[in-house]
Amino acid sequence: MLWIRLLPNLLPLDLMRSTKIASSSTTEGIGLGIVLVIIGLVCRPFISWSIYGWVIHLFTGCQQRAWQLAGWIMLPMTLISLLMVGLAWVLPATGSIPSLAQWVTPTTSWLPQYVTWLAAYTFLLRGQPFHALTFWLSLGGNLASLWLLYWGLKVFRPRRAVMATSCLTIWMLIWRLL
Repeated sequence: MLWIRLLPNLLPLDLMRSTKIASSSTTEGIGLGIVLVIIGLVCRPFISWSIYGWVIHLFTGCQQRAWQLAGWIMLPMTLISLLMVGLAWVLPATGSIPSLAQWVTPTTSWLPQYVTWLAAYTFLLRGQPFHALTFWLSLGGNLASLWLLYWGLKVFRPRRAVMATSCLTIWMLIWRLL
């Protein structure tokens, strides 16, 4: 996220290098992470779009219109995401928390220390002004997406609009938690 650019690094690169999770070279470990992030950013929306379209097609029986509606219901959150990138540049998160490499000691188990550091990091982020704004903008985008979904399904199959909207809402919640 752009708005956490002034906070310490979330990835424990030093710890990963010491446990042989990442390679010994910094550039290869970071390069692998960048490649995985790019693949995730490219593949996740297509997977989501195809599943939304498939569920809409399942409930309505429409052919190409199902995937077209699935694309349209993603539009509000896409616009909100672009708006939040600009806001993140203006309102970066600031605070003083030691980096994970300074927090974790190699003599004890790193997982409880990581969980403690992550709790402190999360507490710091919750106090930022951008955090509340992110919540309300995301809620507005999700409600706009649900509105588009319901009225789009009401055009295709009026009797199944509520059922399909409910199923896709549950899928959206599960998908966002993953």
